[in-house]
Amino acid sequence: MTVTLRKIVMAEAQSQAQKTLDEARAQAAKMRQQAEGEAEKHRSAILQHARDKAAALRAGAQATAQMEAQKLKLRRRERLLEQIYVQAEEQLPSLPEREDYPERMFSLVREAVQSLPEAATLLVRTDVATVKALSPAKLAALGRELGVELRAGESLDSRLGVLVMTEDGRRTYDNTLAARLERLRDILRTSVYRILMGEEA
Repeated sequence: MTVTLRKIVMAEAQSQAQKTLDEARAQAAKMRQQAEGEAEKHRSAILQHARDKAAALRAGAQATAQMEAQKLKLRRRERLLEQIYVQAEEQLPSLPEREDYPERMFSLVREAVQSLPEAATLLVRTDVATVKALSPAKLAALGRELGVELRAGESLDSRLGVLVMTEDGRRTYDNTLAARLERLRDILRTSVYRILMGEEA
């Protein structure tokens, strides 16, 4: 081979090699660019997933904190209400000393009788203080007013108020002060709490 031909072949081989090298570089640059684009998409997706997860954790923590605060508030409210009811129960023994106590007991008997309809005769058991106010004559007059025969039963040992029952003892209406307070407890719960918190009941 002649030197010129060799130079031409070498130049062409070098040109071909350069072209292949340039194509390989372009292909590598294109692949790197695609890989970087894919990596950016993955990075963005990973970052977005991390942001979403962090937001969900914050929301969950906030919801948990709010729930715990609400539970604490309810426990505090219940303790406060329980204190009020304990104080009310402690004041029950002093109620017979009130001037209007006998009249209130008449009201309790009326309420109890109305809660036991269709009974011809009812026994009325009262506390010792009420026994004095509800004489047999007054009890009979109240019975005529209510359309039922009312008779005095045994006095209540330790409870205050009235207990009215049918003669056979099968039906009873407990209108003692402690029973009334217990019945009113749930009904008054919200009103008492609002009053304690300074809101209108």
